Amino acid sequence: MRMCLYTISVLLVTVALAPAAWAQEAAWLTQDAETVRFLDDDTAGPALDEGEKVTVLFREGDLVRVRKGERYGWVASSVLTDAAPEAAAPTEAIPATAPAEFDLQKLQELLQRTGDM
Repeated sequence: MRMCLYTISVLLVTVALAPAAWAQEAAWLTQDAETVRFLDDDTAGPALDEGEKVTVLFREGDLVRVRKGERYGWVASSVLTDAAPEAAAPTEAIPATAPAEFDLQKLQELLQRTGDM
């Protein structure tokens, strides 16, 4: 149990100290596109509109896994561009530091107390 608490603590410290490491690529749709939820299934995913900004999660061949809010899907890489439309202004910024309310000491104390249960 103690090893598990140590592992969780290390992971939480890593998350707190490296927010920029998770910065993901932004892309915009060059045309309206239908997505599929899964690579090996024809289940329809969300429809995306031309000019919409998405987050690229990863690429597999000519397909790209994207996220728009809470919607996920696979789309052809040919309908994506990394050039923002002229009207698009940056709306999201990655914080340089972890939020001030994060208290690692309190988290470790909580993990210790709950680990003893």
